[in-house]
Amino acid sequence: IFSIQNATGTAPLLTVQYNGDIGIGTSTPGALLSVQGGDILTTGTTTTRGLVATSSVYLATAGGSVGIGTTSPGSLLHVFYNTGDEFKTFDNNDGAGLVNSVAGKSFGIAASQSSNYGGDGSVGIKLTEGNGVANAGTIVLIDDGSSNFTYTGGKVGIGTSTPGATLNIIGALCVDDTSPTCANASRTDGTIYSVAILSNTLDLAESYPTKDSALEAGDLVVLDEENPVFVKKAASLSQKLLAGAVSTKPGFWLGGFDEESYKDEIKLPIALSGRVPVKVNLEGGEVKVGDPLTISSEPGIAKKATESGRIVGYALENLSQATTTPGAKDKIMMFISLGYWIGPDLLAPQASTTSPSGNNGPSLLALILDTVKSWLGSMQVFIENGLVRLKELVAEKITVQQLCVEDVCVDKADFQALLQNAGLNSLSAPTAASSSPEAVIDTESPVITLNGPVLIEIEKGTSWTDPGAQVTDNVDSNLGIYYKVNGVLTPNEGRETPQINTAAAATYFITYFSTDSAGNTGIAERTVTVFDPSSTATSTPTQ
Repeated sequence: IFSIQNATGTAPLLTVQYNGDIGIGTSTPGALLSVQGGDILTTGTTTTRGLVATSSVYLATAGGSVGIGTTSPGSLLHVFYNTGDEFKTFDNNDGAGLVNSVAGKSFGIAASQSSNYGGDGSVGIKLTEGNGVANAGTIVLIDDGSSNFTYTGGKVGIGTSTPGATLNIIGALCVDDTSPTCANASRTDGTIYSVAILSNTLDLAESYPTKDSALEAGDLVVLDEENPVFVKKAASLSQKLLAGAVSTKPGFWLGGFDEESYKDEIKLPIALSGRVPVKVNLEGGEVKVGDPLTISSEPGIAKKATESGRIVGYALENLSQATTTPGAKDKIMMFISLGYWIGPDLLAPQASTTSPSGNNGPSLLALILDTVKSWLGSMQVFIENGLVRLKELVAEKITVQQLCVEDVCVDKADFQALLQNAGLNSLSAPTAASSSPEAVIDTESPVITLNGPVLIEIEKGTSWTDPGAQVTDNVDSNLGIYYKVNGVLTPNEGRETPQINTAAAATYFITYFSTDSAGNTGIAERTVTVFDPSSTATSTPTQ
């Protein structure tokens, strides 16, 4: 409709077309207002005007820049207010995004096409010390407490540009509390440090390889003798090789992350401690809490242990009736405790295989003791009826109540009397320090005075009570008297008063003795004769 050209008529200045499009610098406007070959500048005498649009504002020519507050934009979009207070986009080798430069600090959000950010399409948030985002700094995420930082999809790598898991950390992970200690020492890569670890599941398991593809959670396993380190399903004849049970859902799985060892083998978590479900039957009888569990005749299935042997643990639940569901196996919770259980069979008499009457033989424990006794006998050490017999004994000190040479025995009192009579009483320890000039060595024996006559005769059948005796000493007081009858101590190590048998004619020699603190022993003797009026012969009873 309307067209204005330059003075030579070679370039359009203003064009208005029939559809209402207006072109400035172009005769073929492609929009309501098309400007080509220059800038749009709106100014006034006192107030700078702006460009207002109710739809999109764009540059039709690729590679152009838009400056707001500046006539020399440094990026596709550059907003300038004051020096050091700018907002602009960037598109360079470091990526494209927004950067706000304040006092020499830059904050960049970049969607990168560079491997510096981990590959095409990765997103980086970077804080740098200069304009732009060329040099990476510290990532800081600030949460005001009212929202969460979330990331959905893909993988996150820390210390790696090729994460192999949802979160892949090359380095150490430290989980601290309000009293941080992570920085107190160097940390080893690949290690998790934490104040505490809580697990929602219960047992500690270790990874073991197996050739048995039928193994599953709850099965008992034994060591595989044909394949070192491997395990296999337990059988009744392999009780000594019992290793544990396959864990259902371990709280901690040692070796579970190791994909290199036995990489072509089946690996299962074998429970080492804690609580774990196990398959069980009623072969050993009804199972109650606390019952020991061992291998049954059914492979991989536990039973209540009734005989001494290796067990895998103790029942934590009861089982009184087996399931009737075809193919199903009963399971109970068990506390892992590998070890040797001693059952009642070890103490009970063993059934005899040689006795024609079928009487029971000695217990298993007795058989073990006999084996030990035989072993000692091979070294010339013999034990019988409380007596130990050996060829020679070497010791620093020997303490005995009686010293016997063949059939002649002496006790403490007899031995001290022998030493005193031999003039060796000075071997006894003095009661006071010998270095003291006032110290006196006690060499006097206690004096025992008999109550009644020294010789007593009583008629056969007559009741008799020992009249007793009194003891005095030059140093000690309240000494006790000990007794022997015909050379034998009375009961309670000689403390009980002597008793004799008056039902038959006999002669009894009663010895009264007492020892003071210096080791001196006083002795007195009494003879009691029981006679039969109808006969003149008497005898001394044998001991």
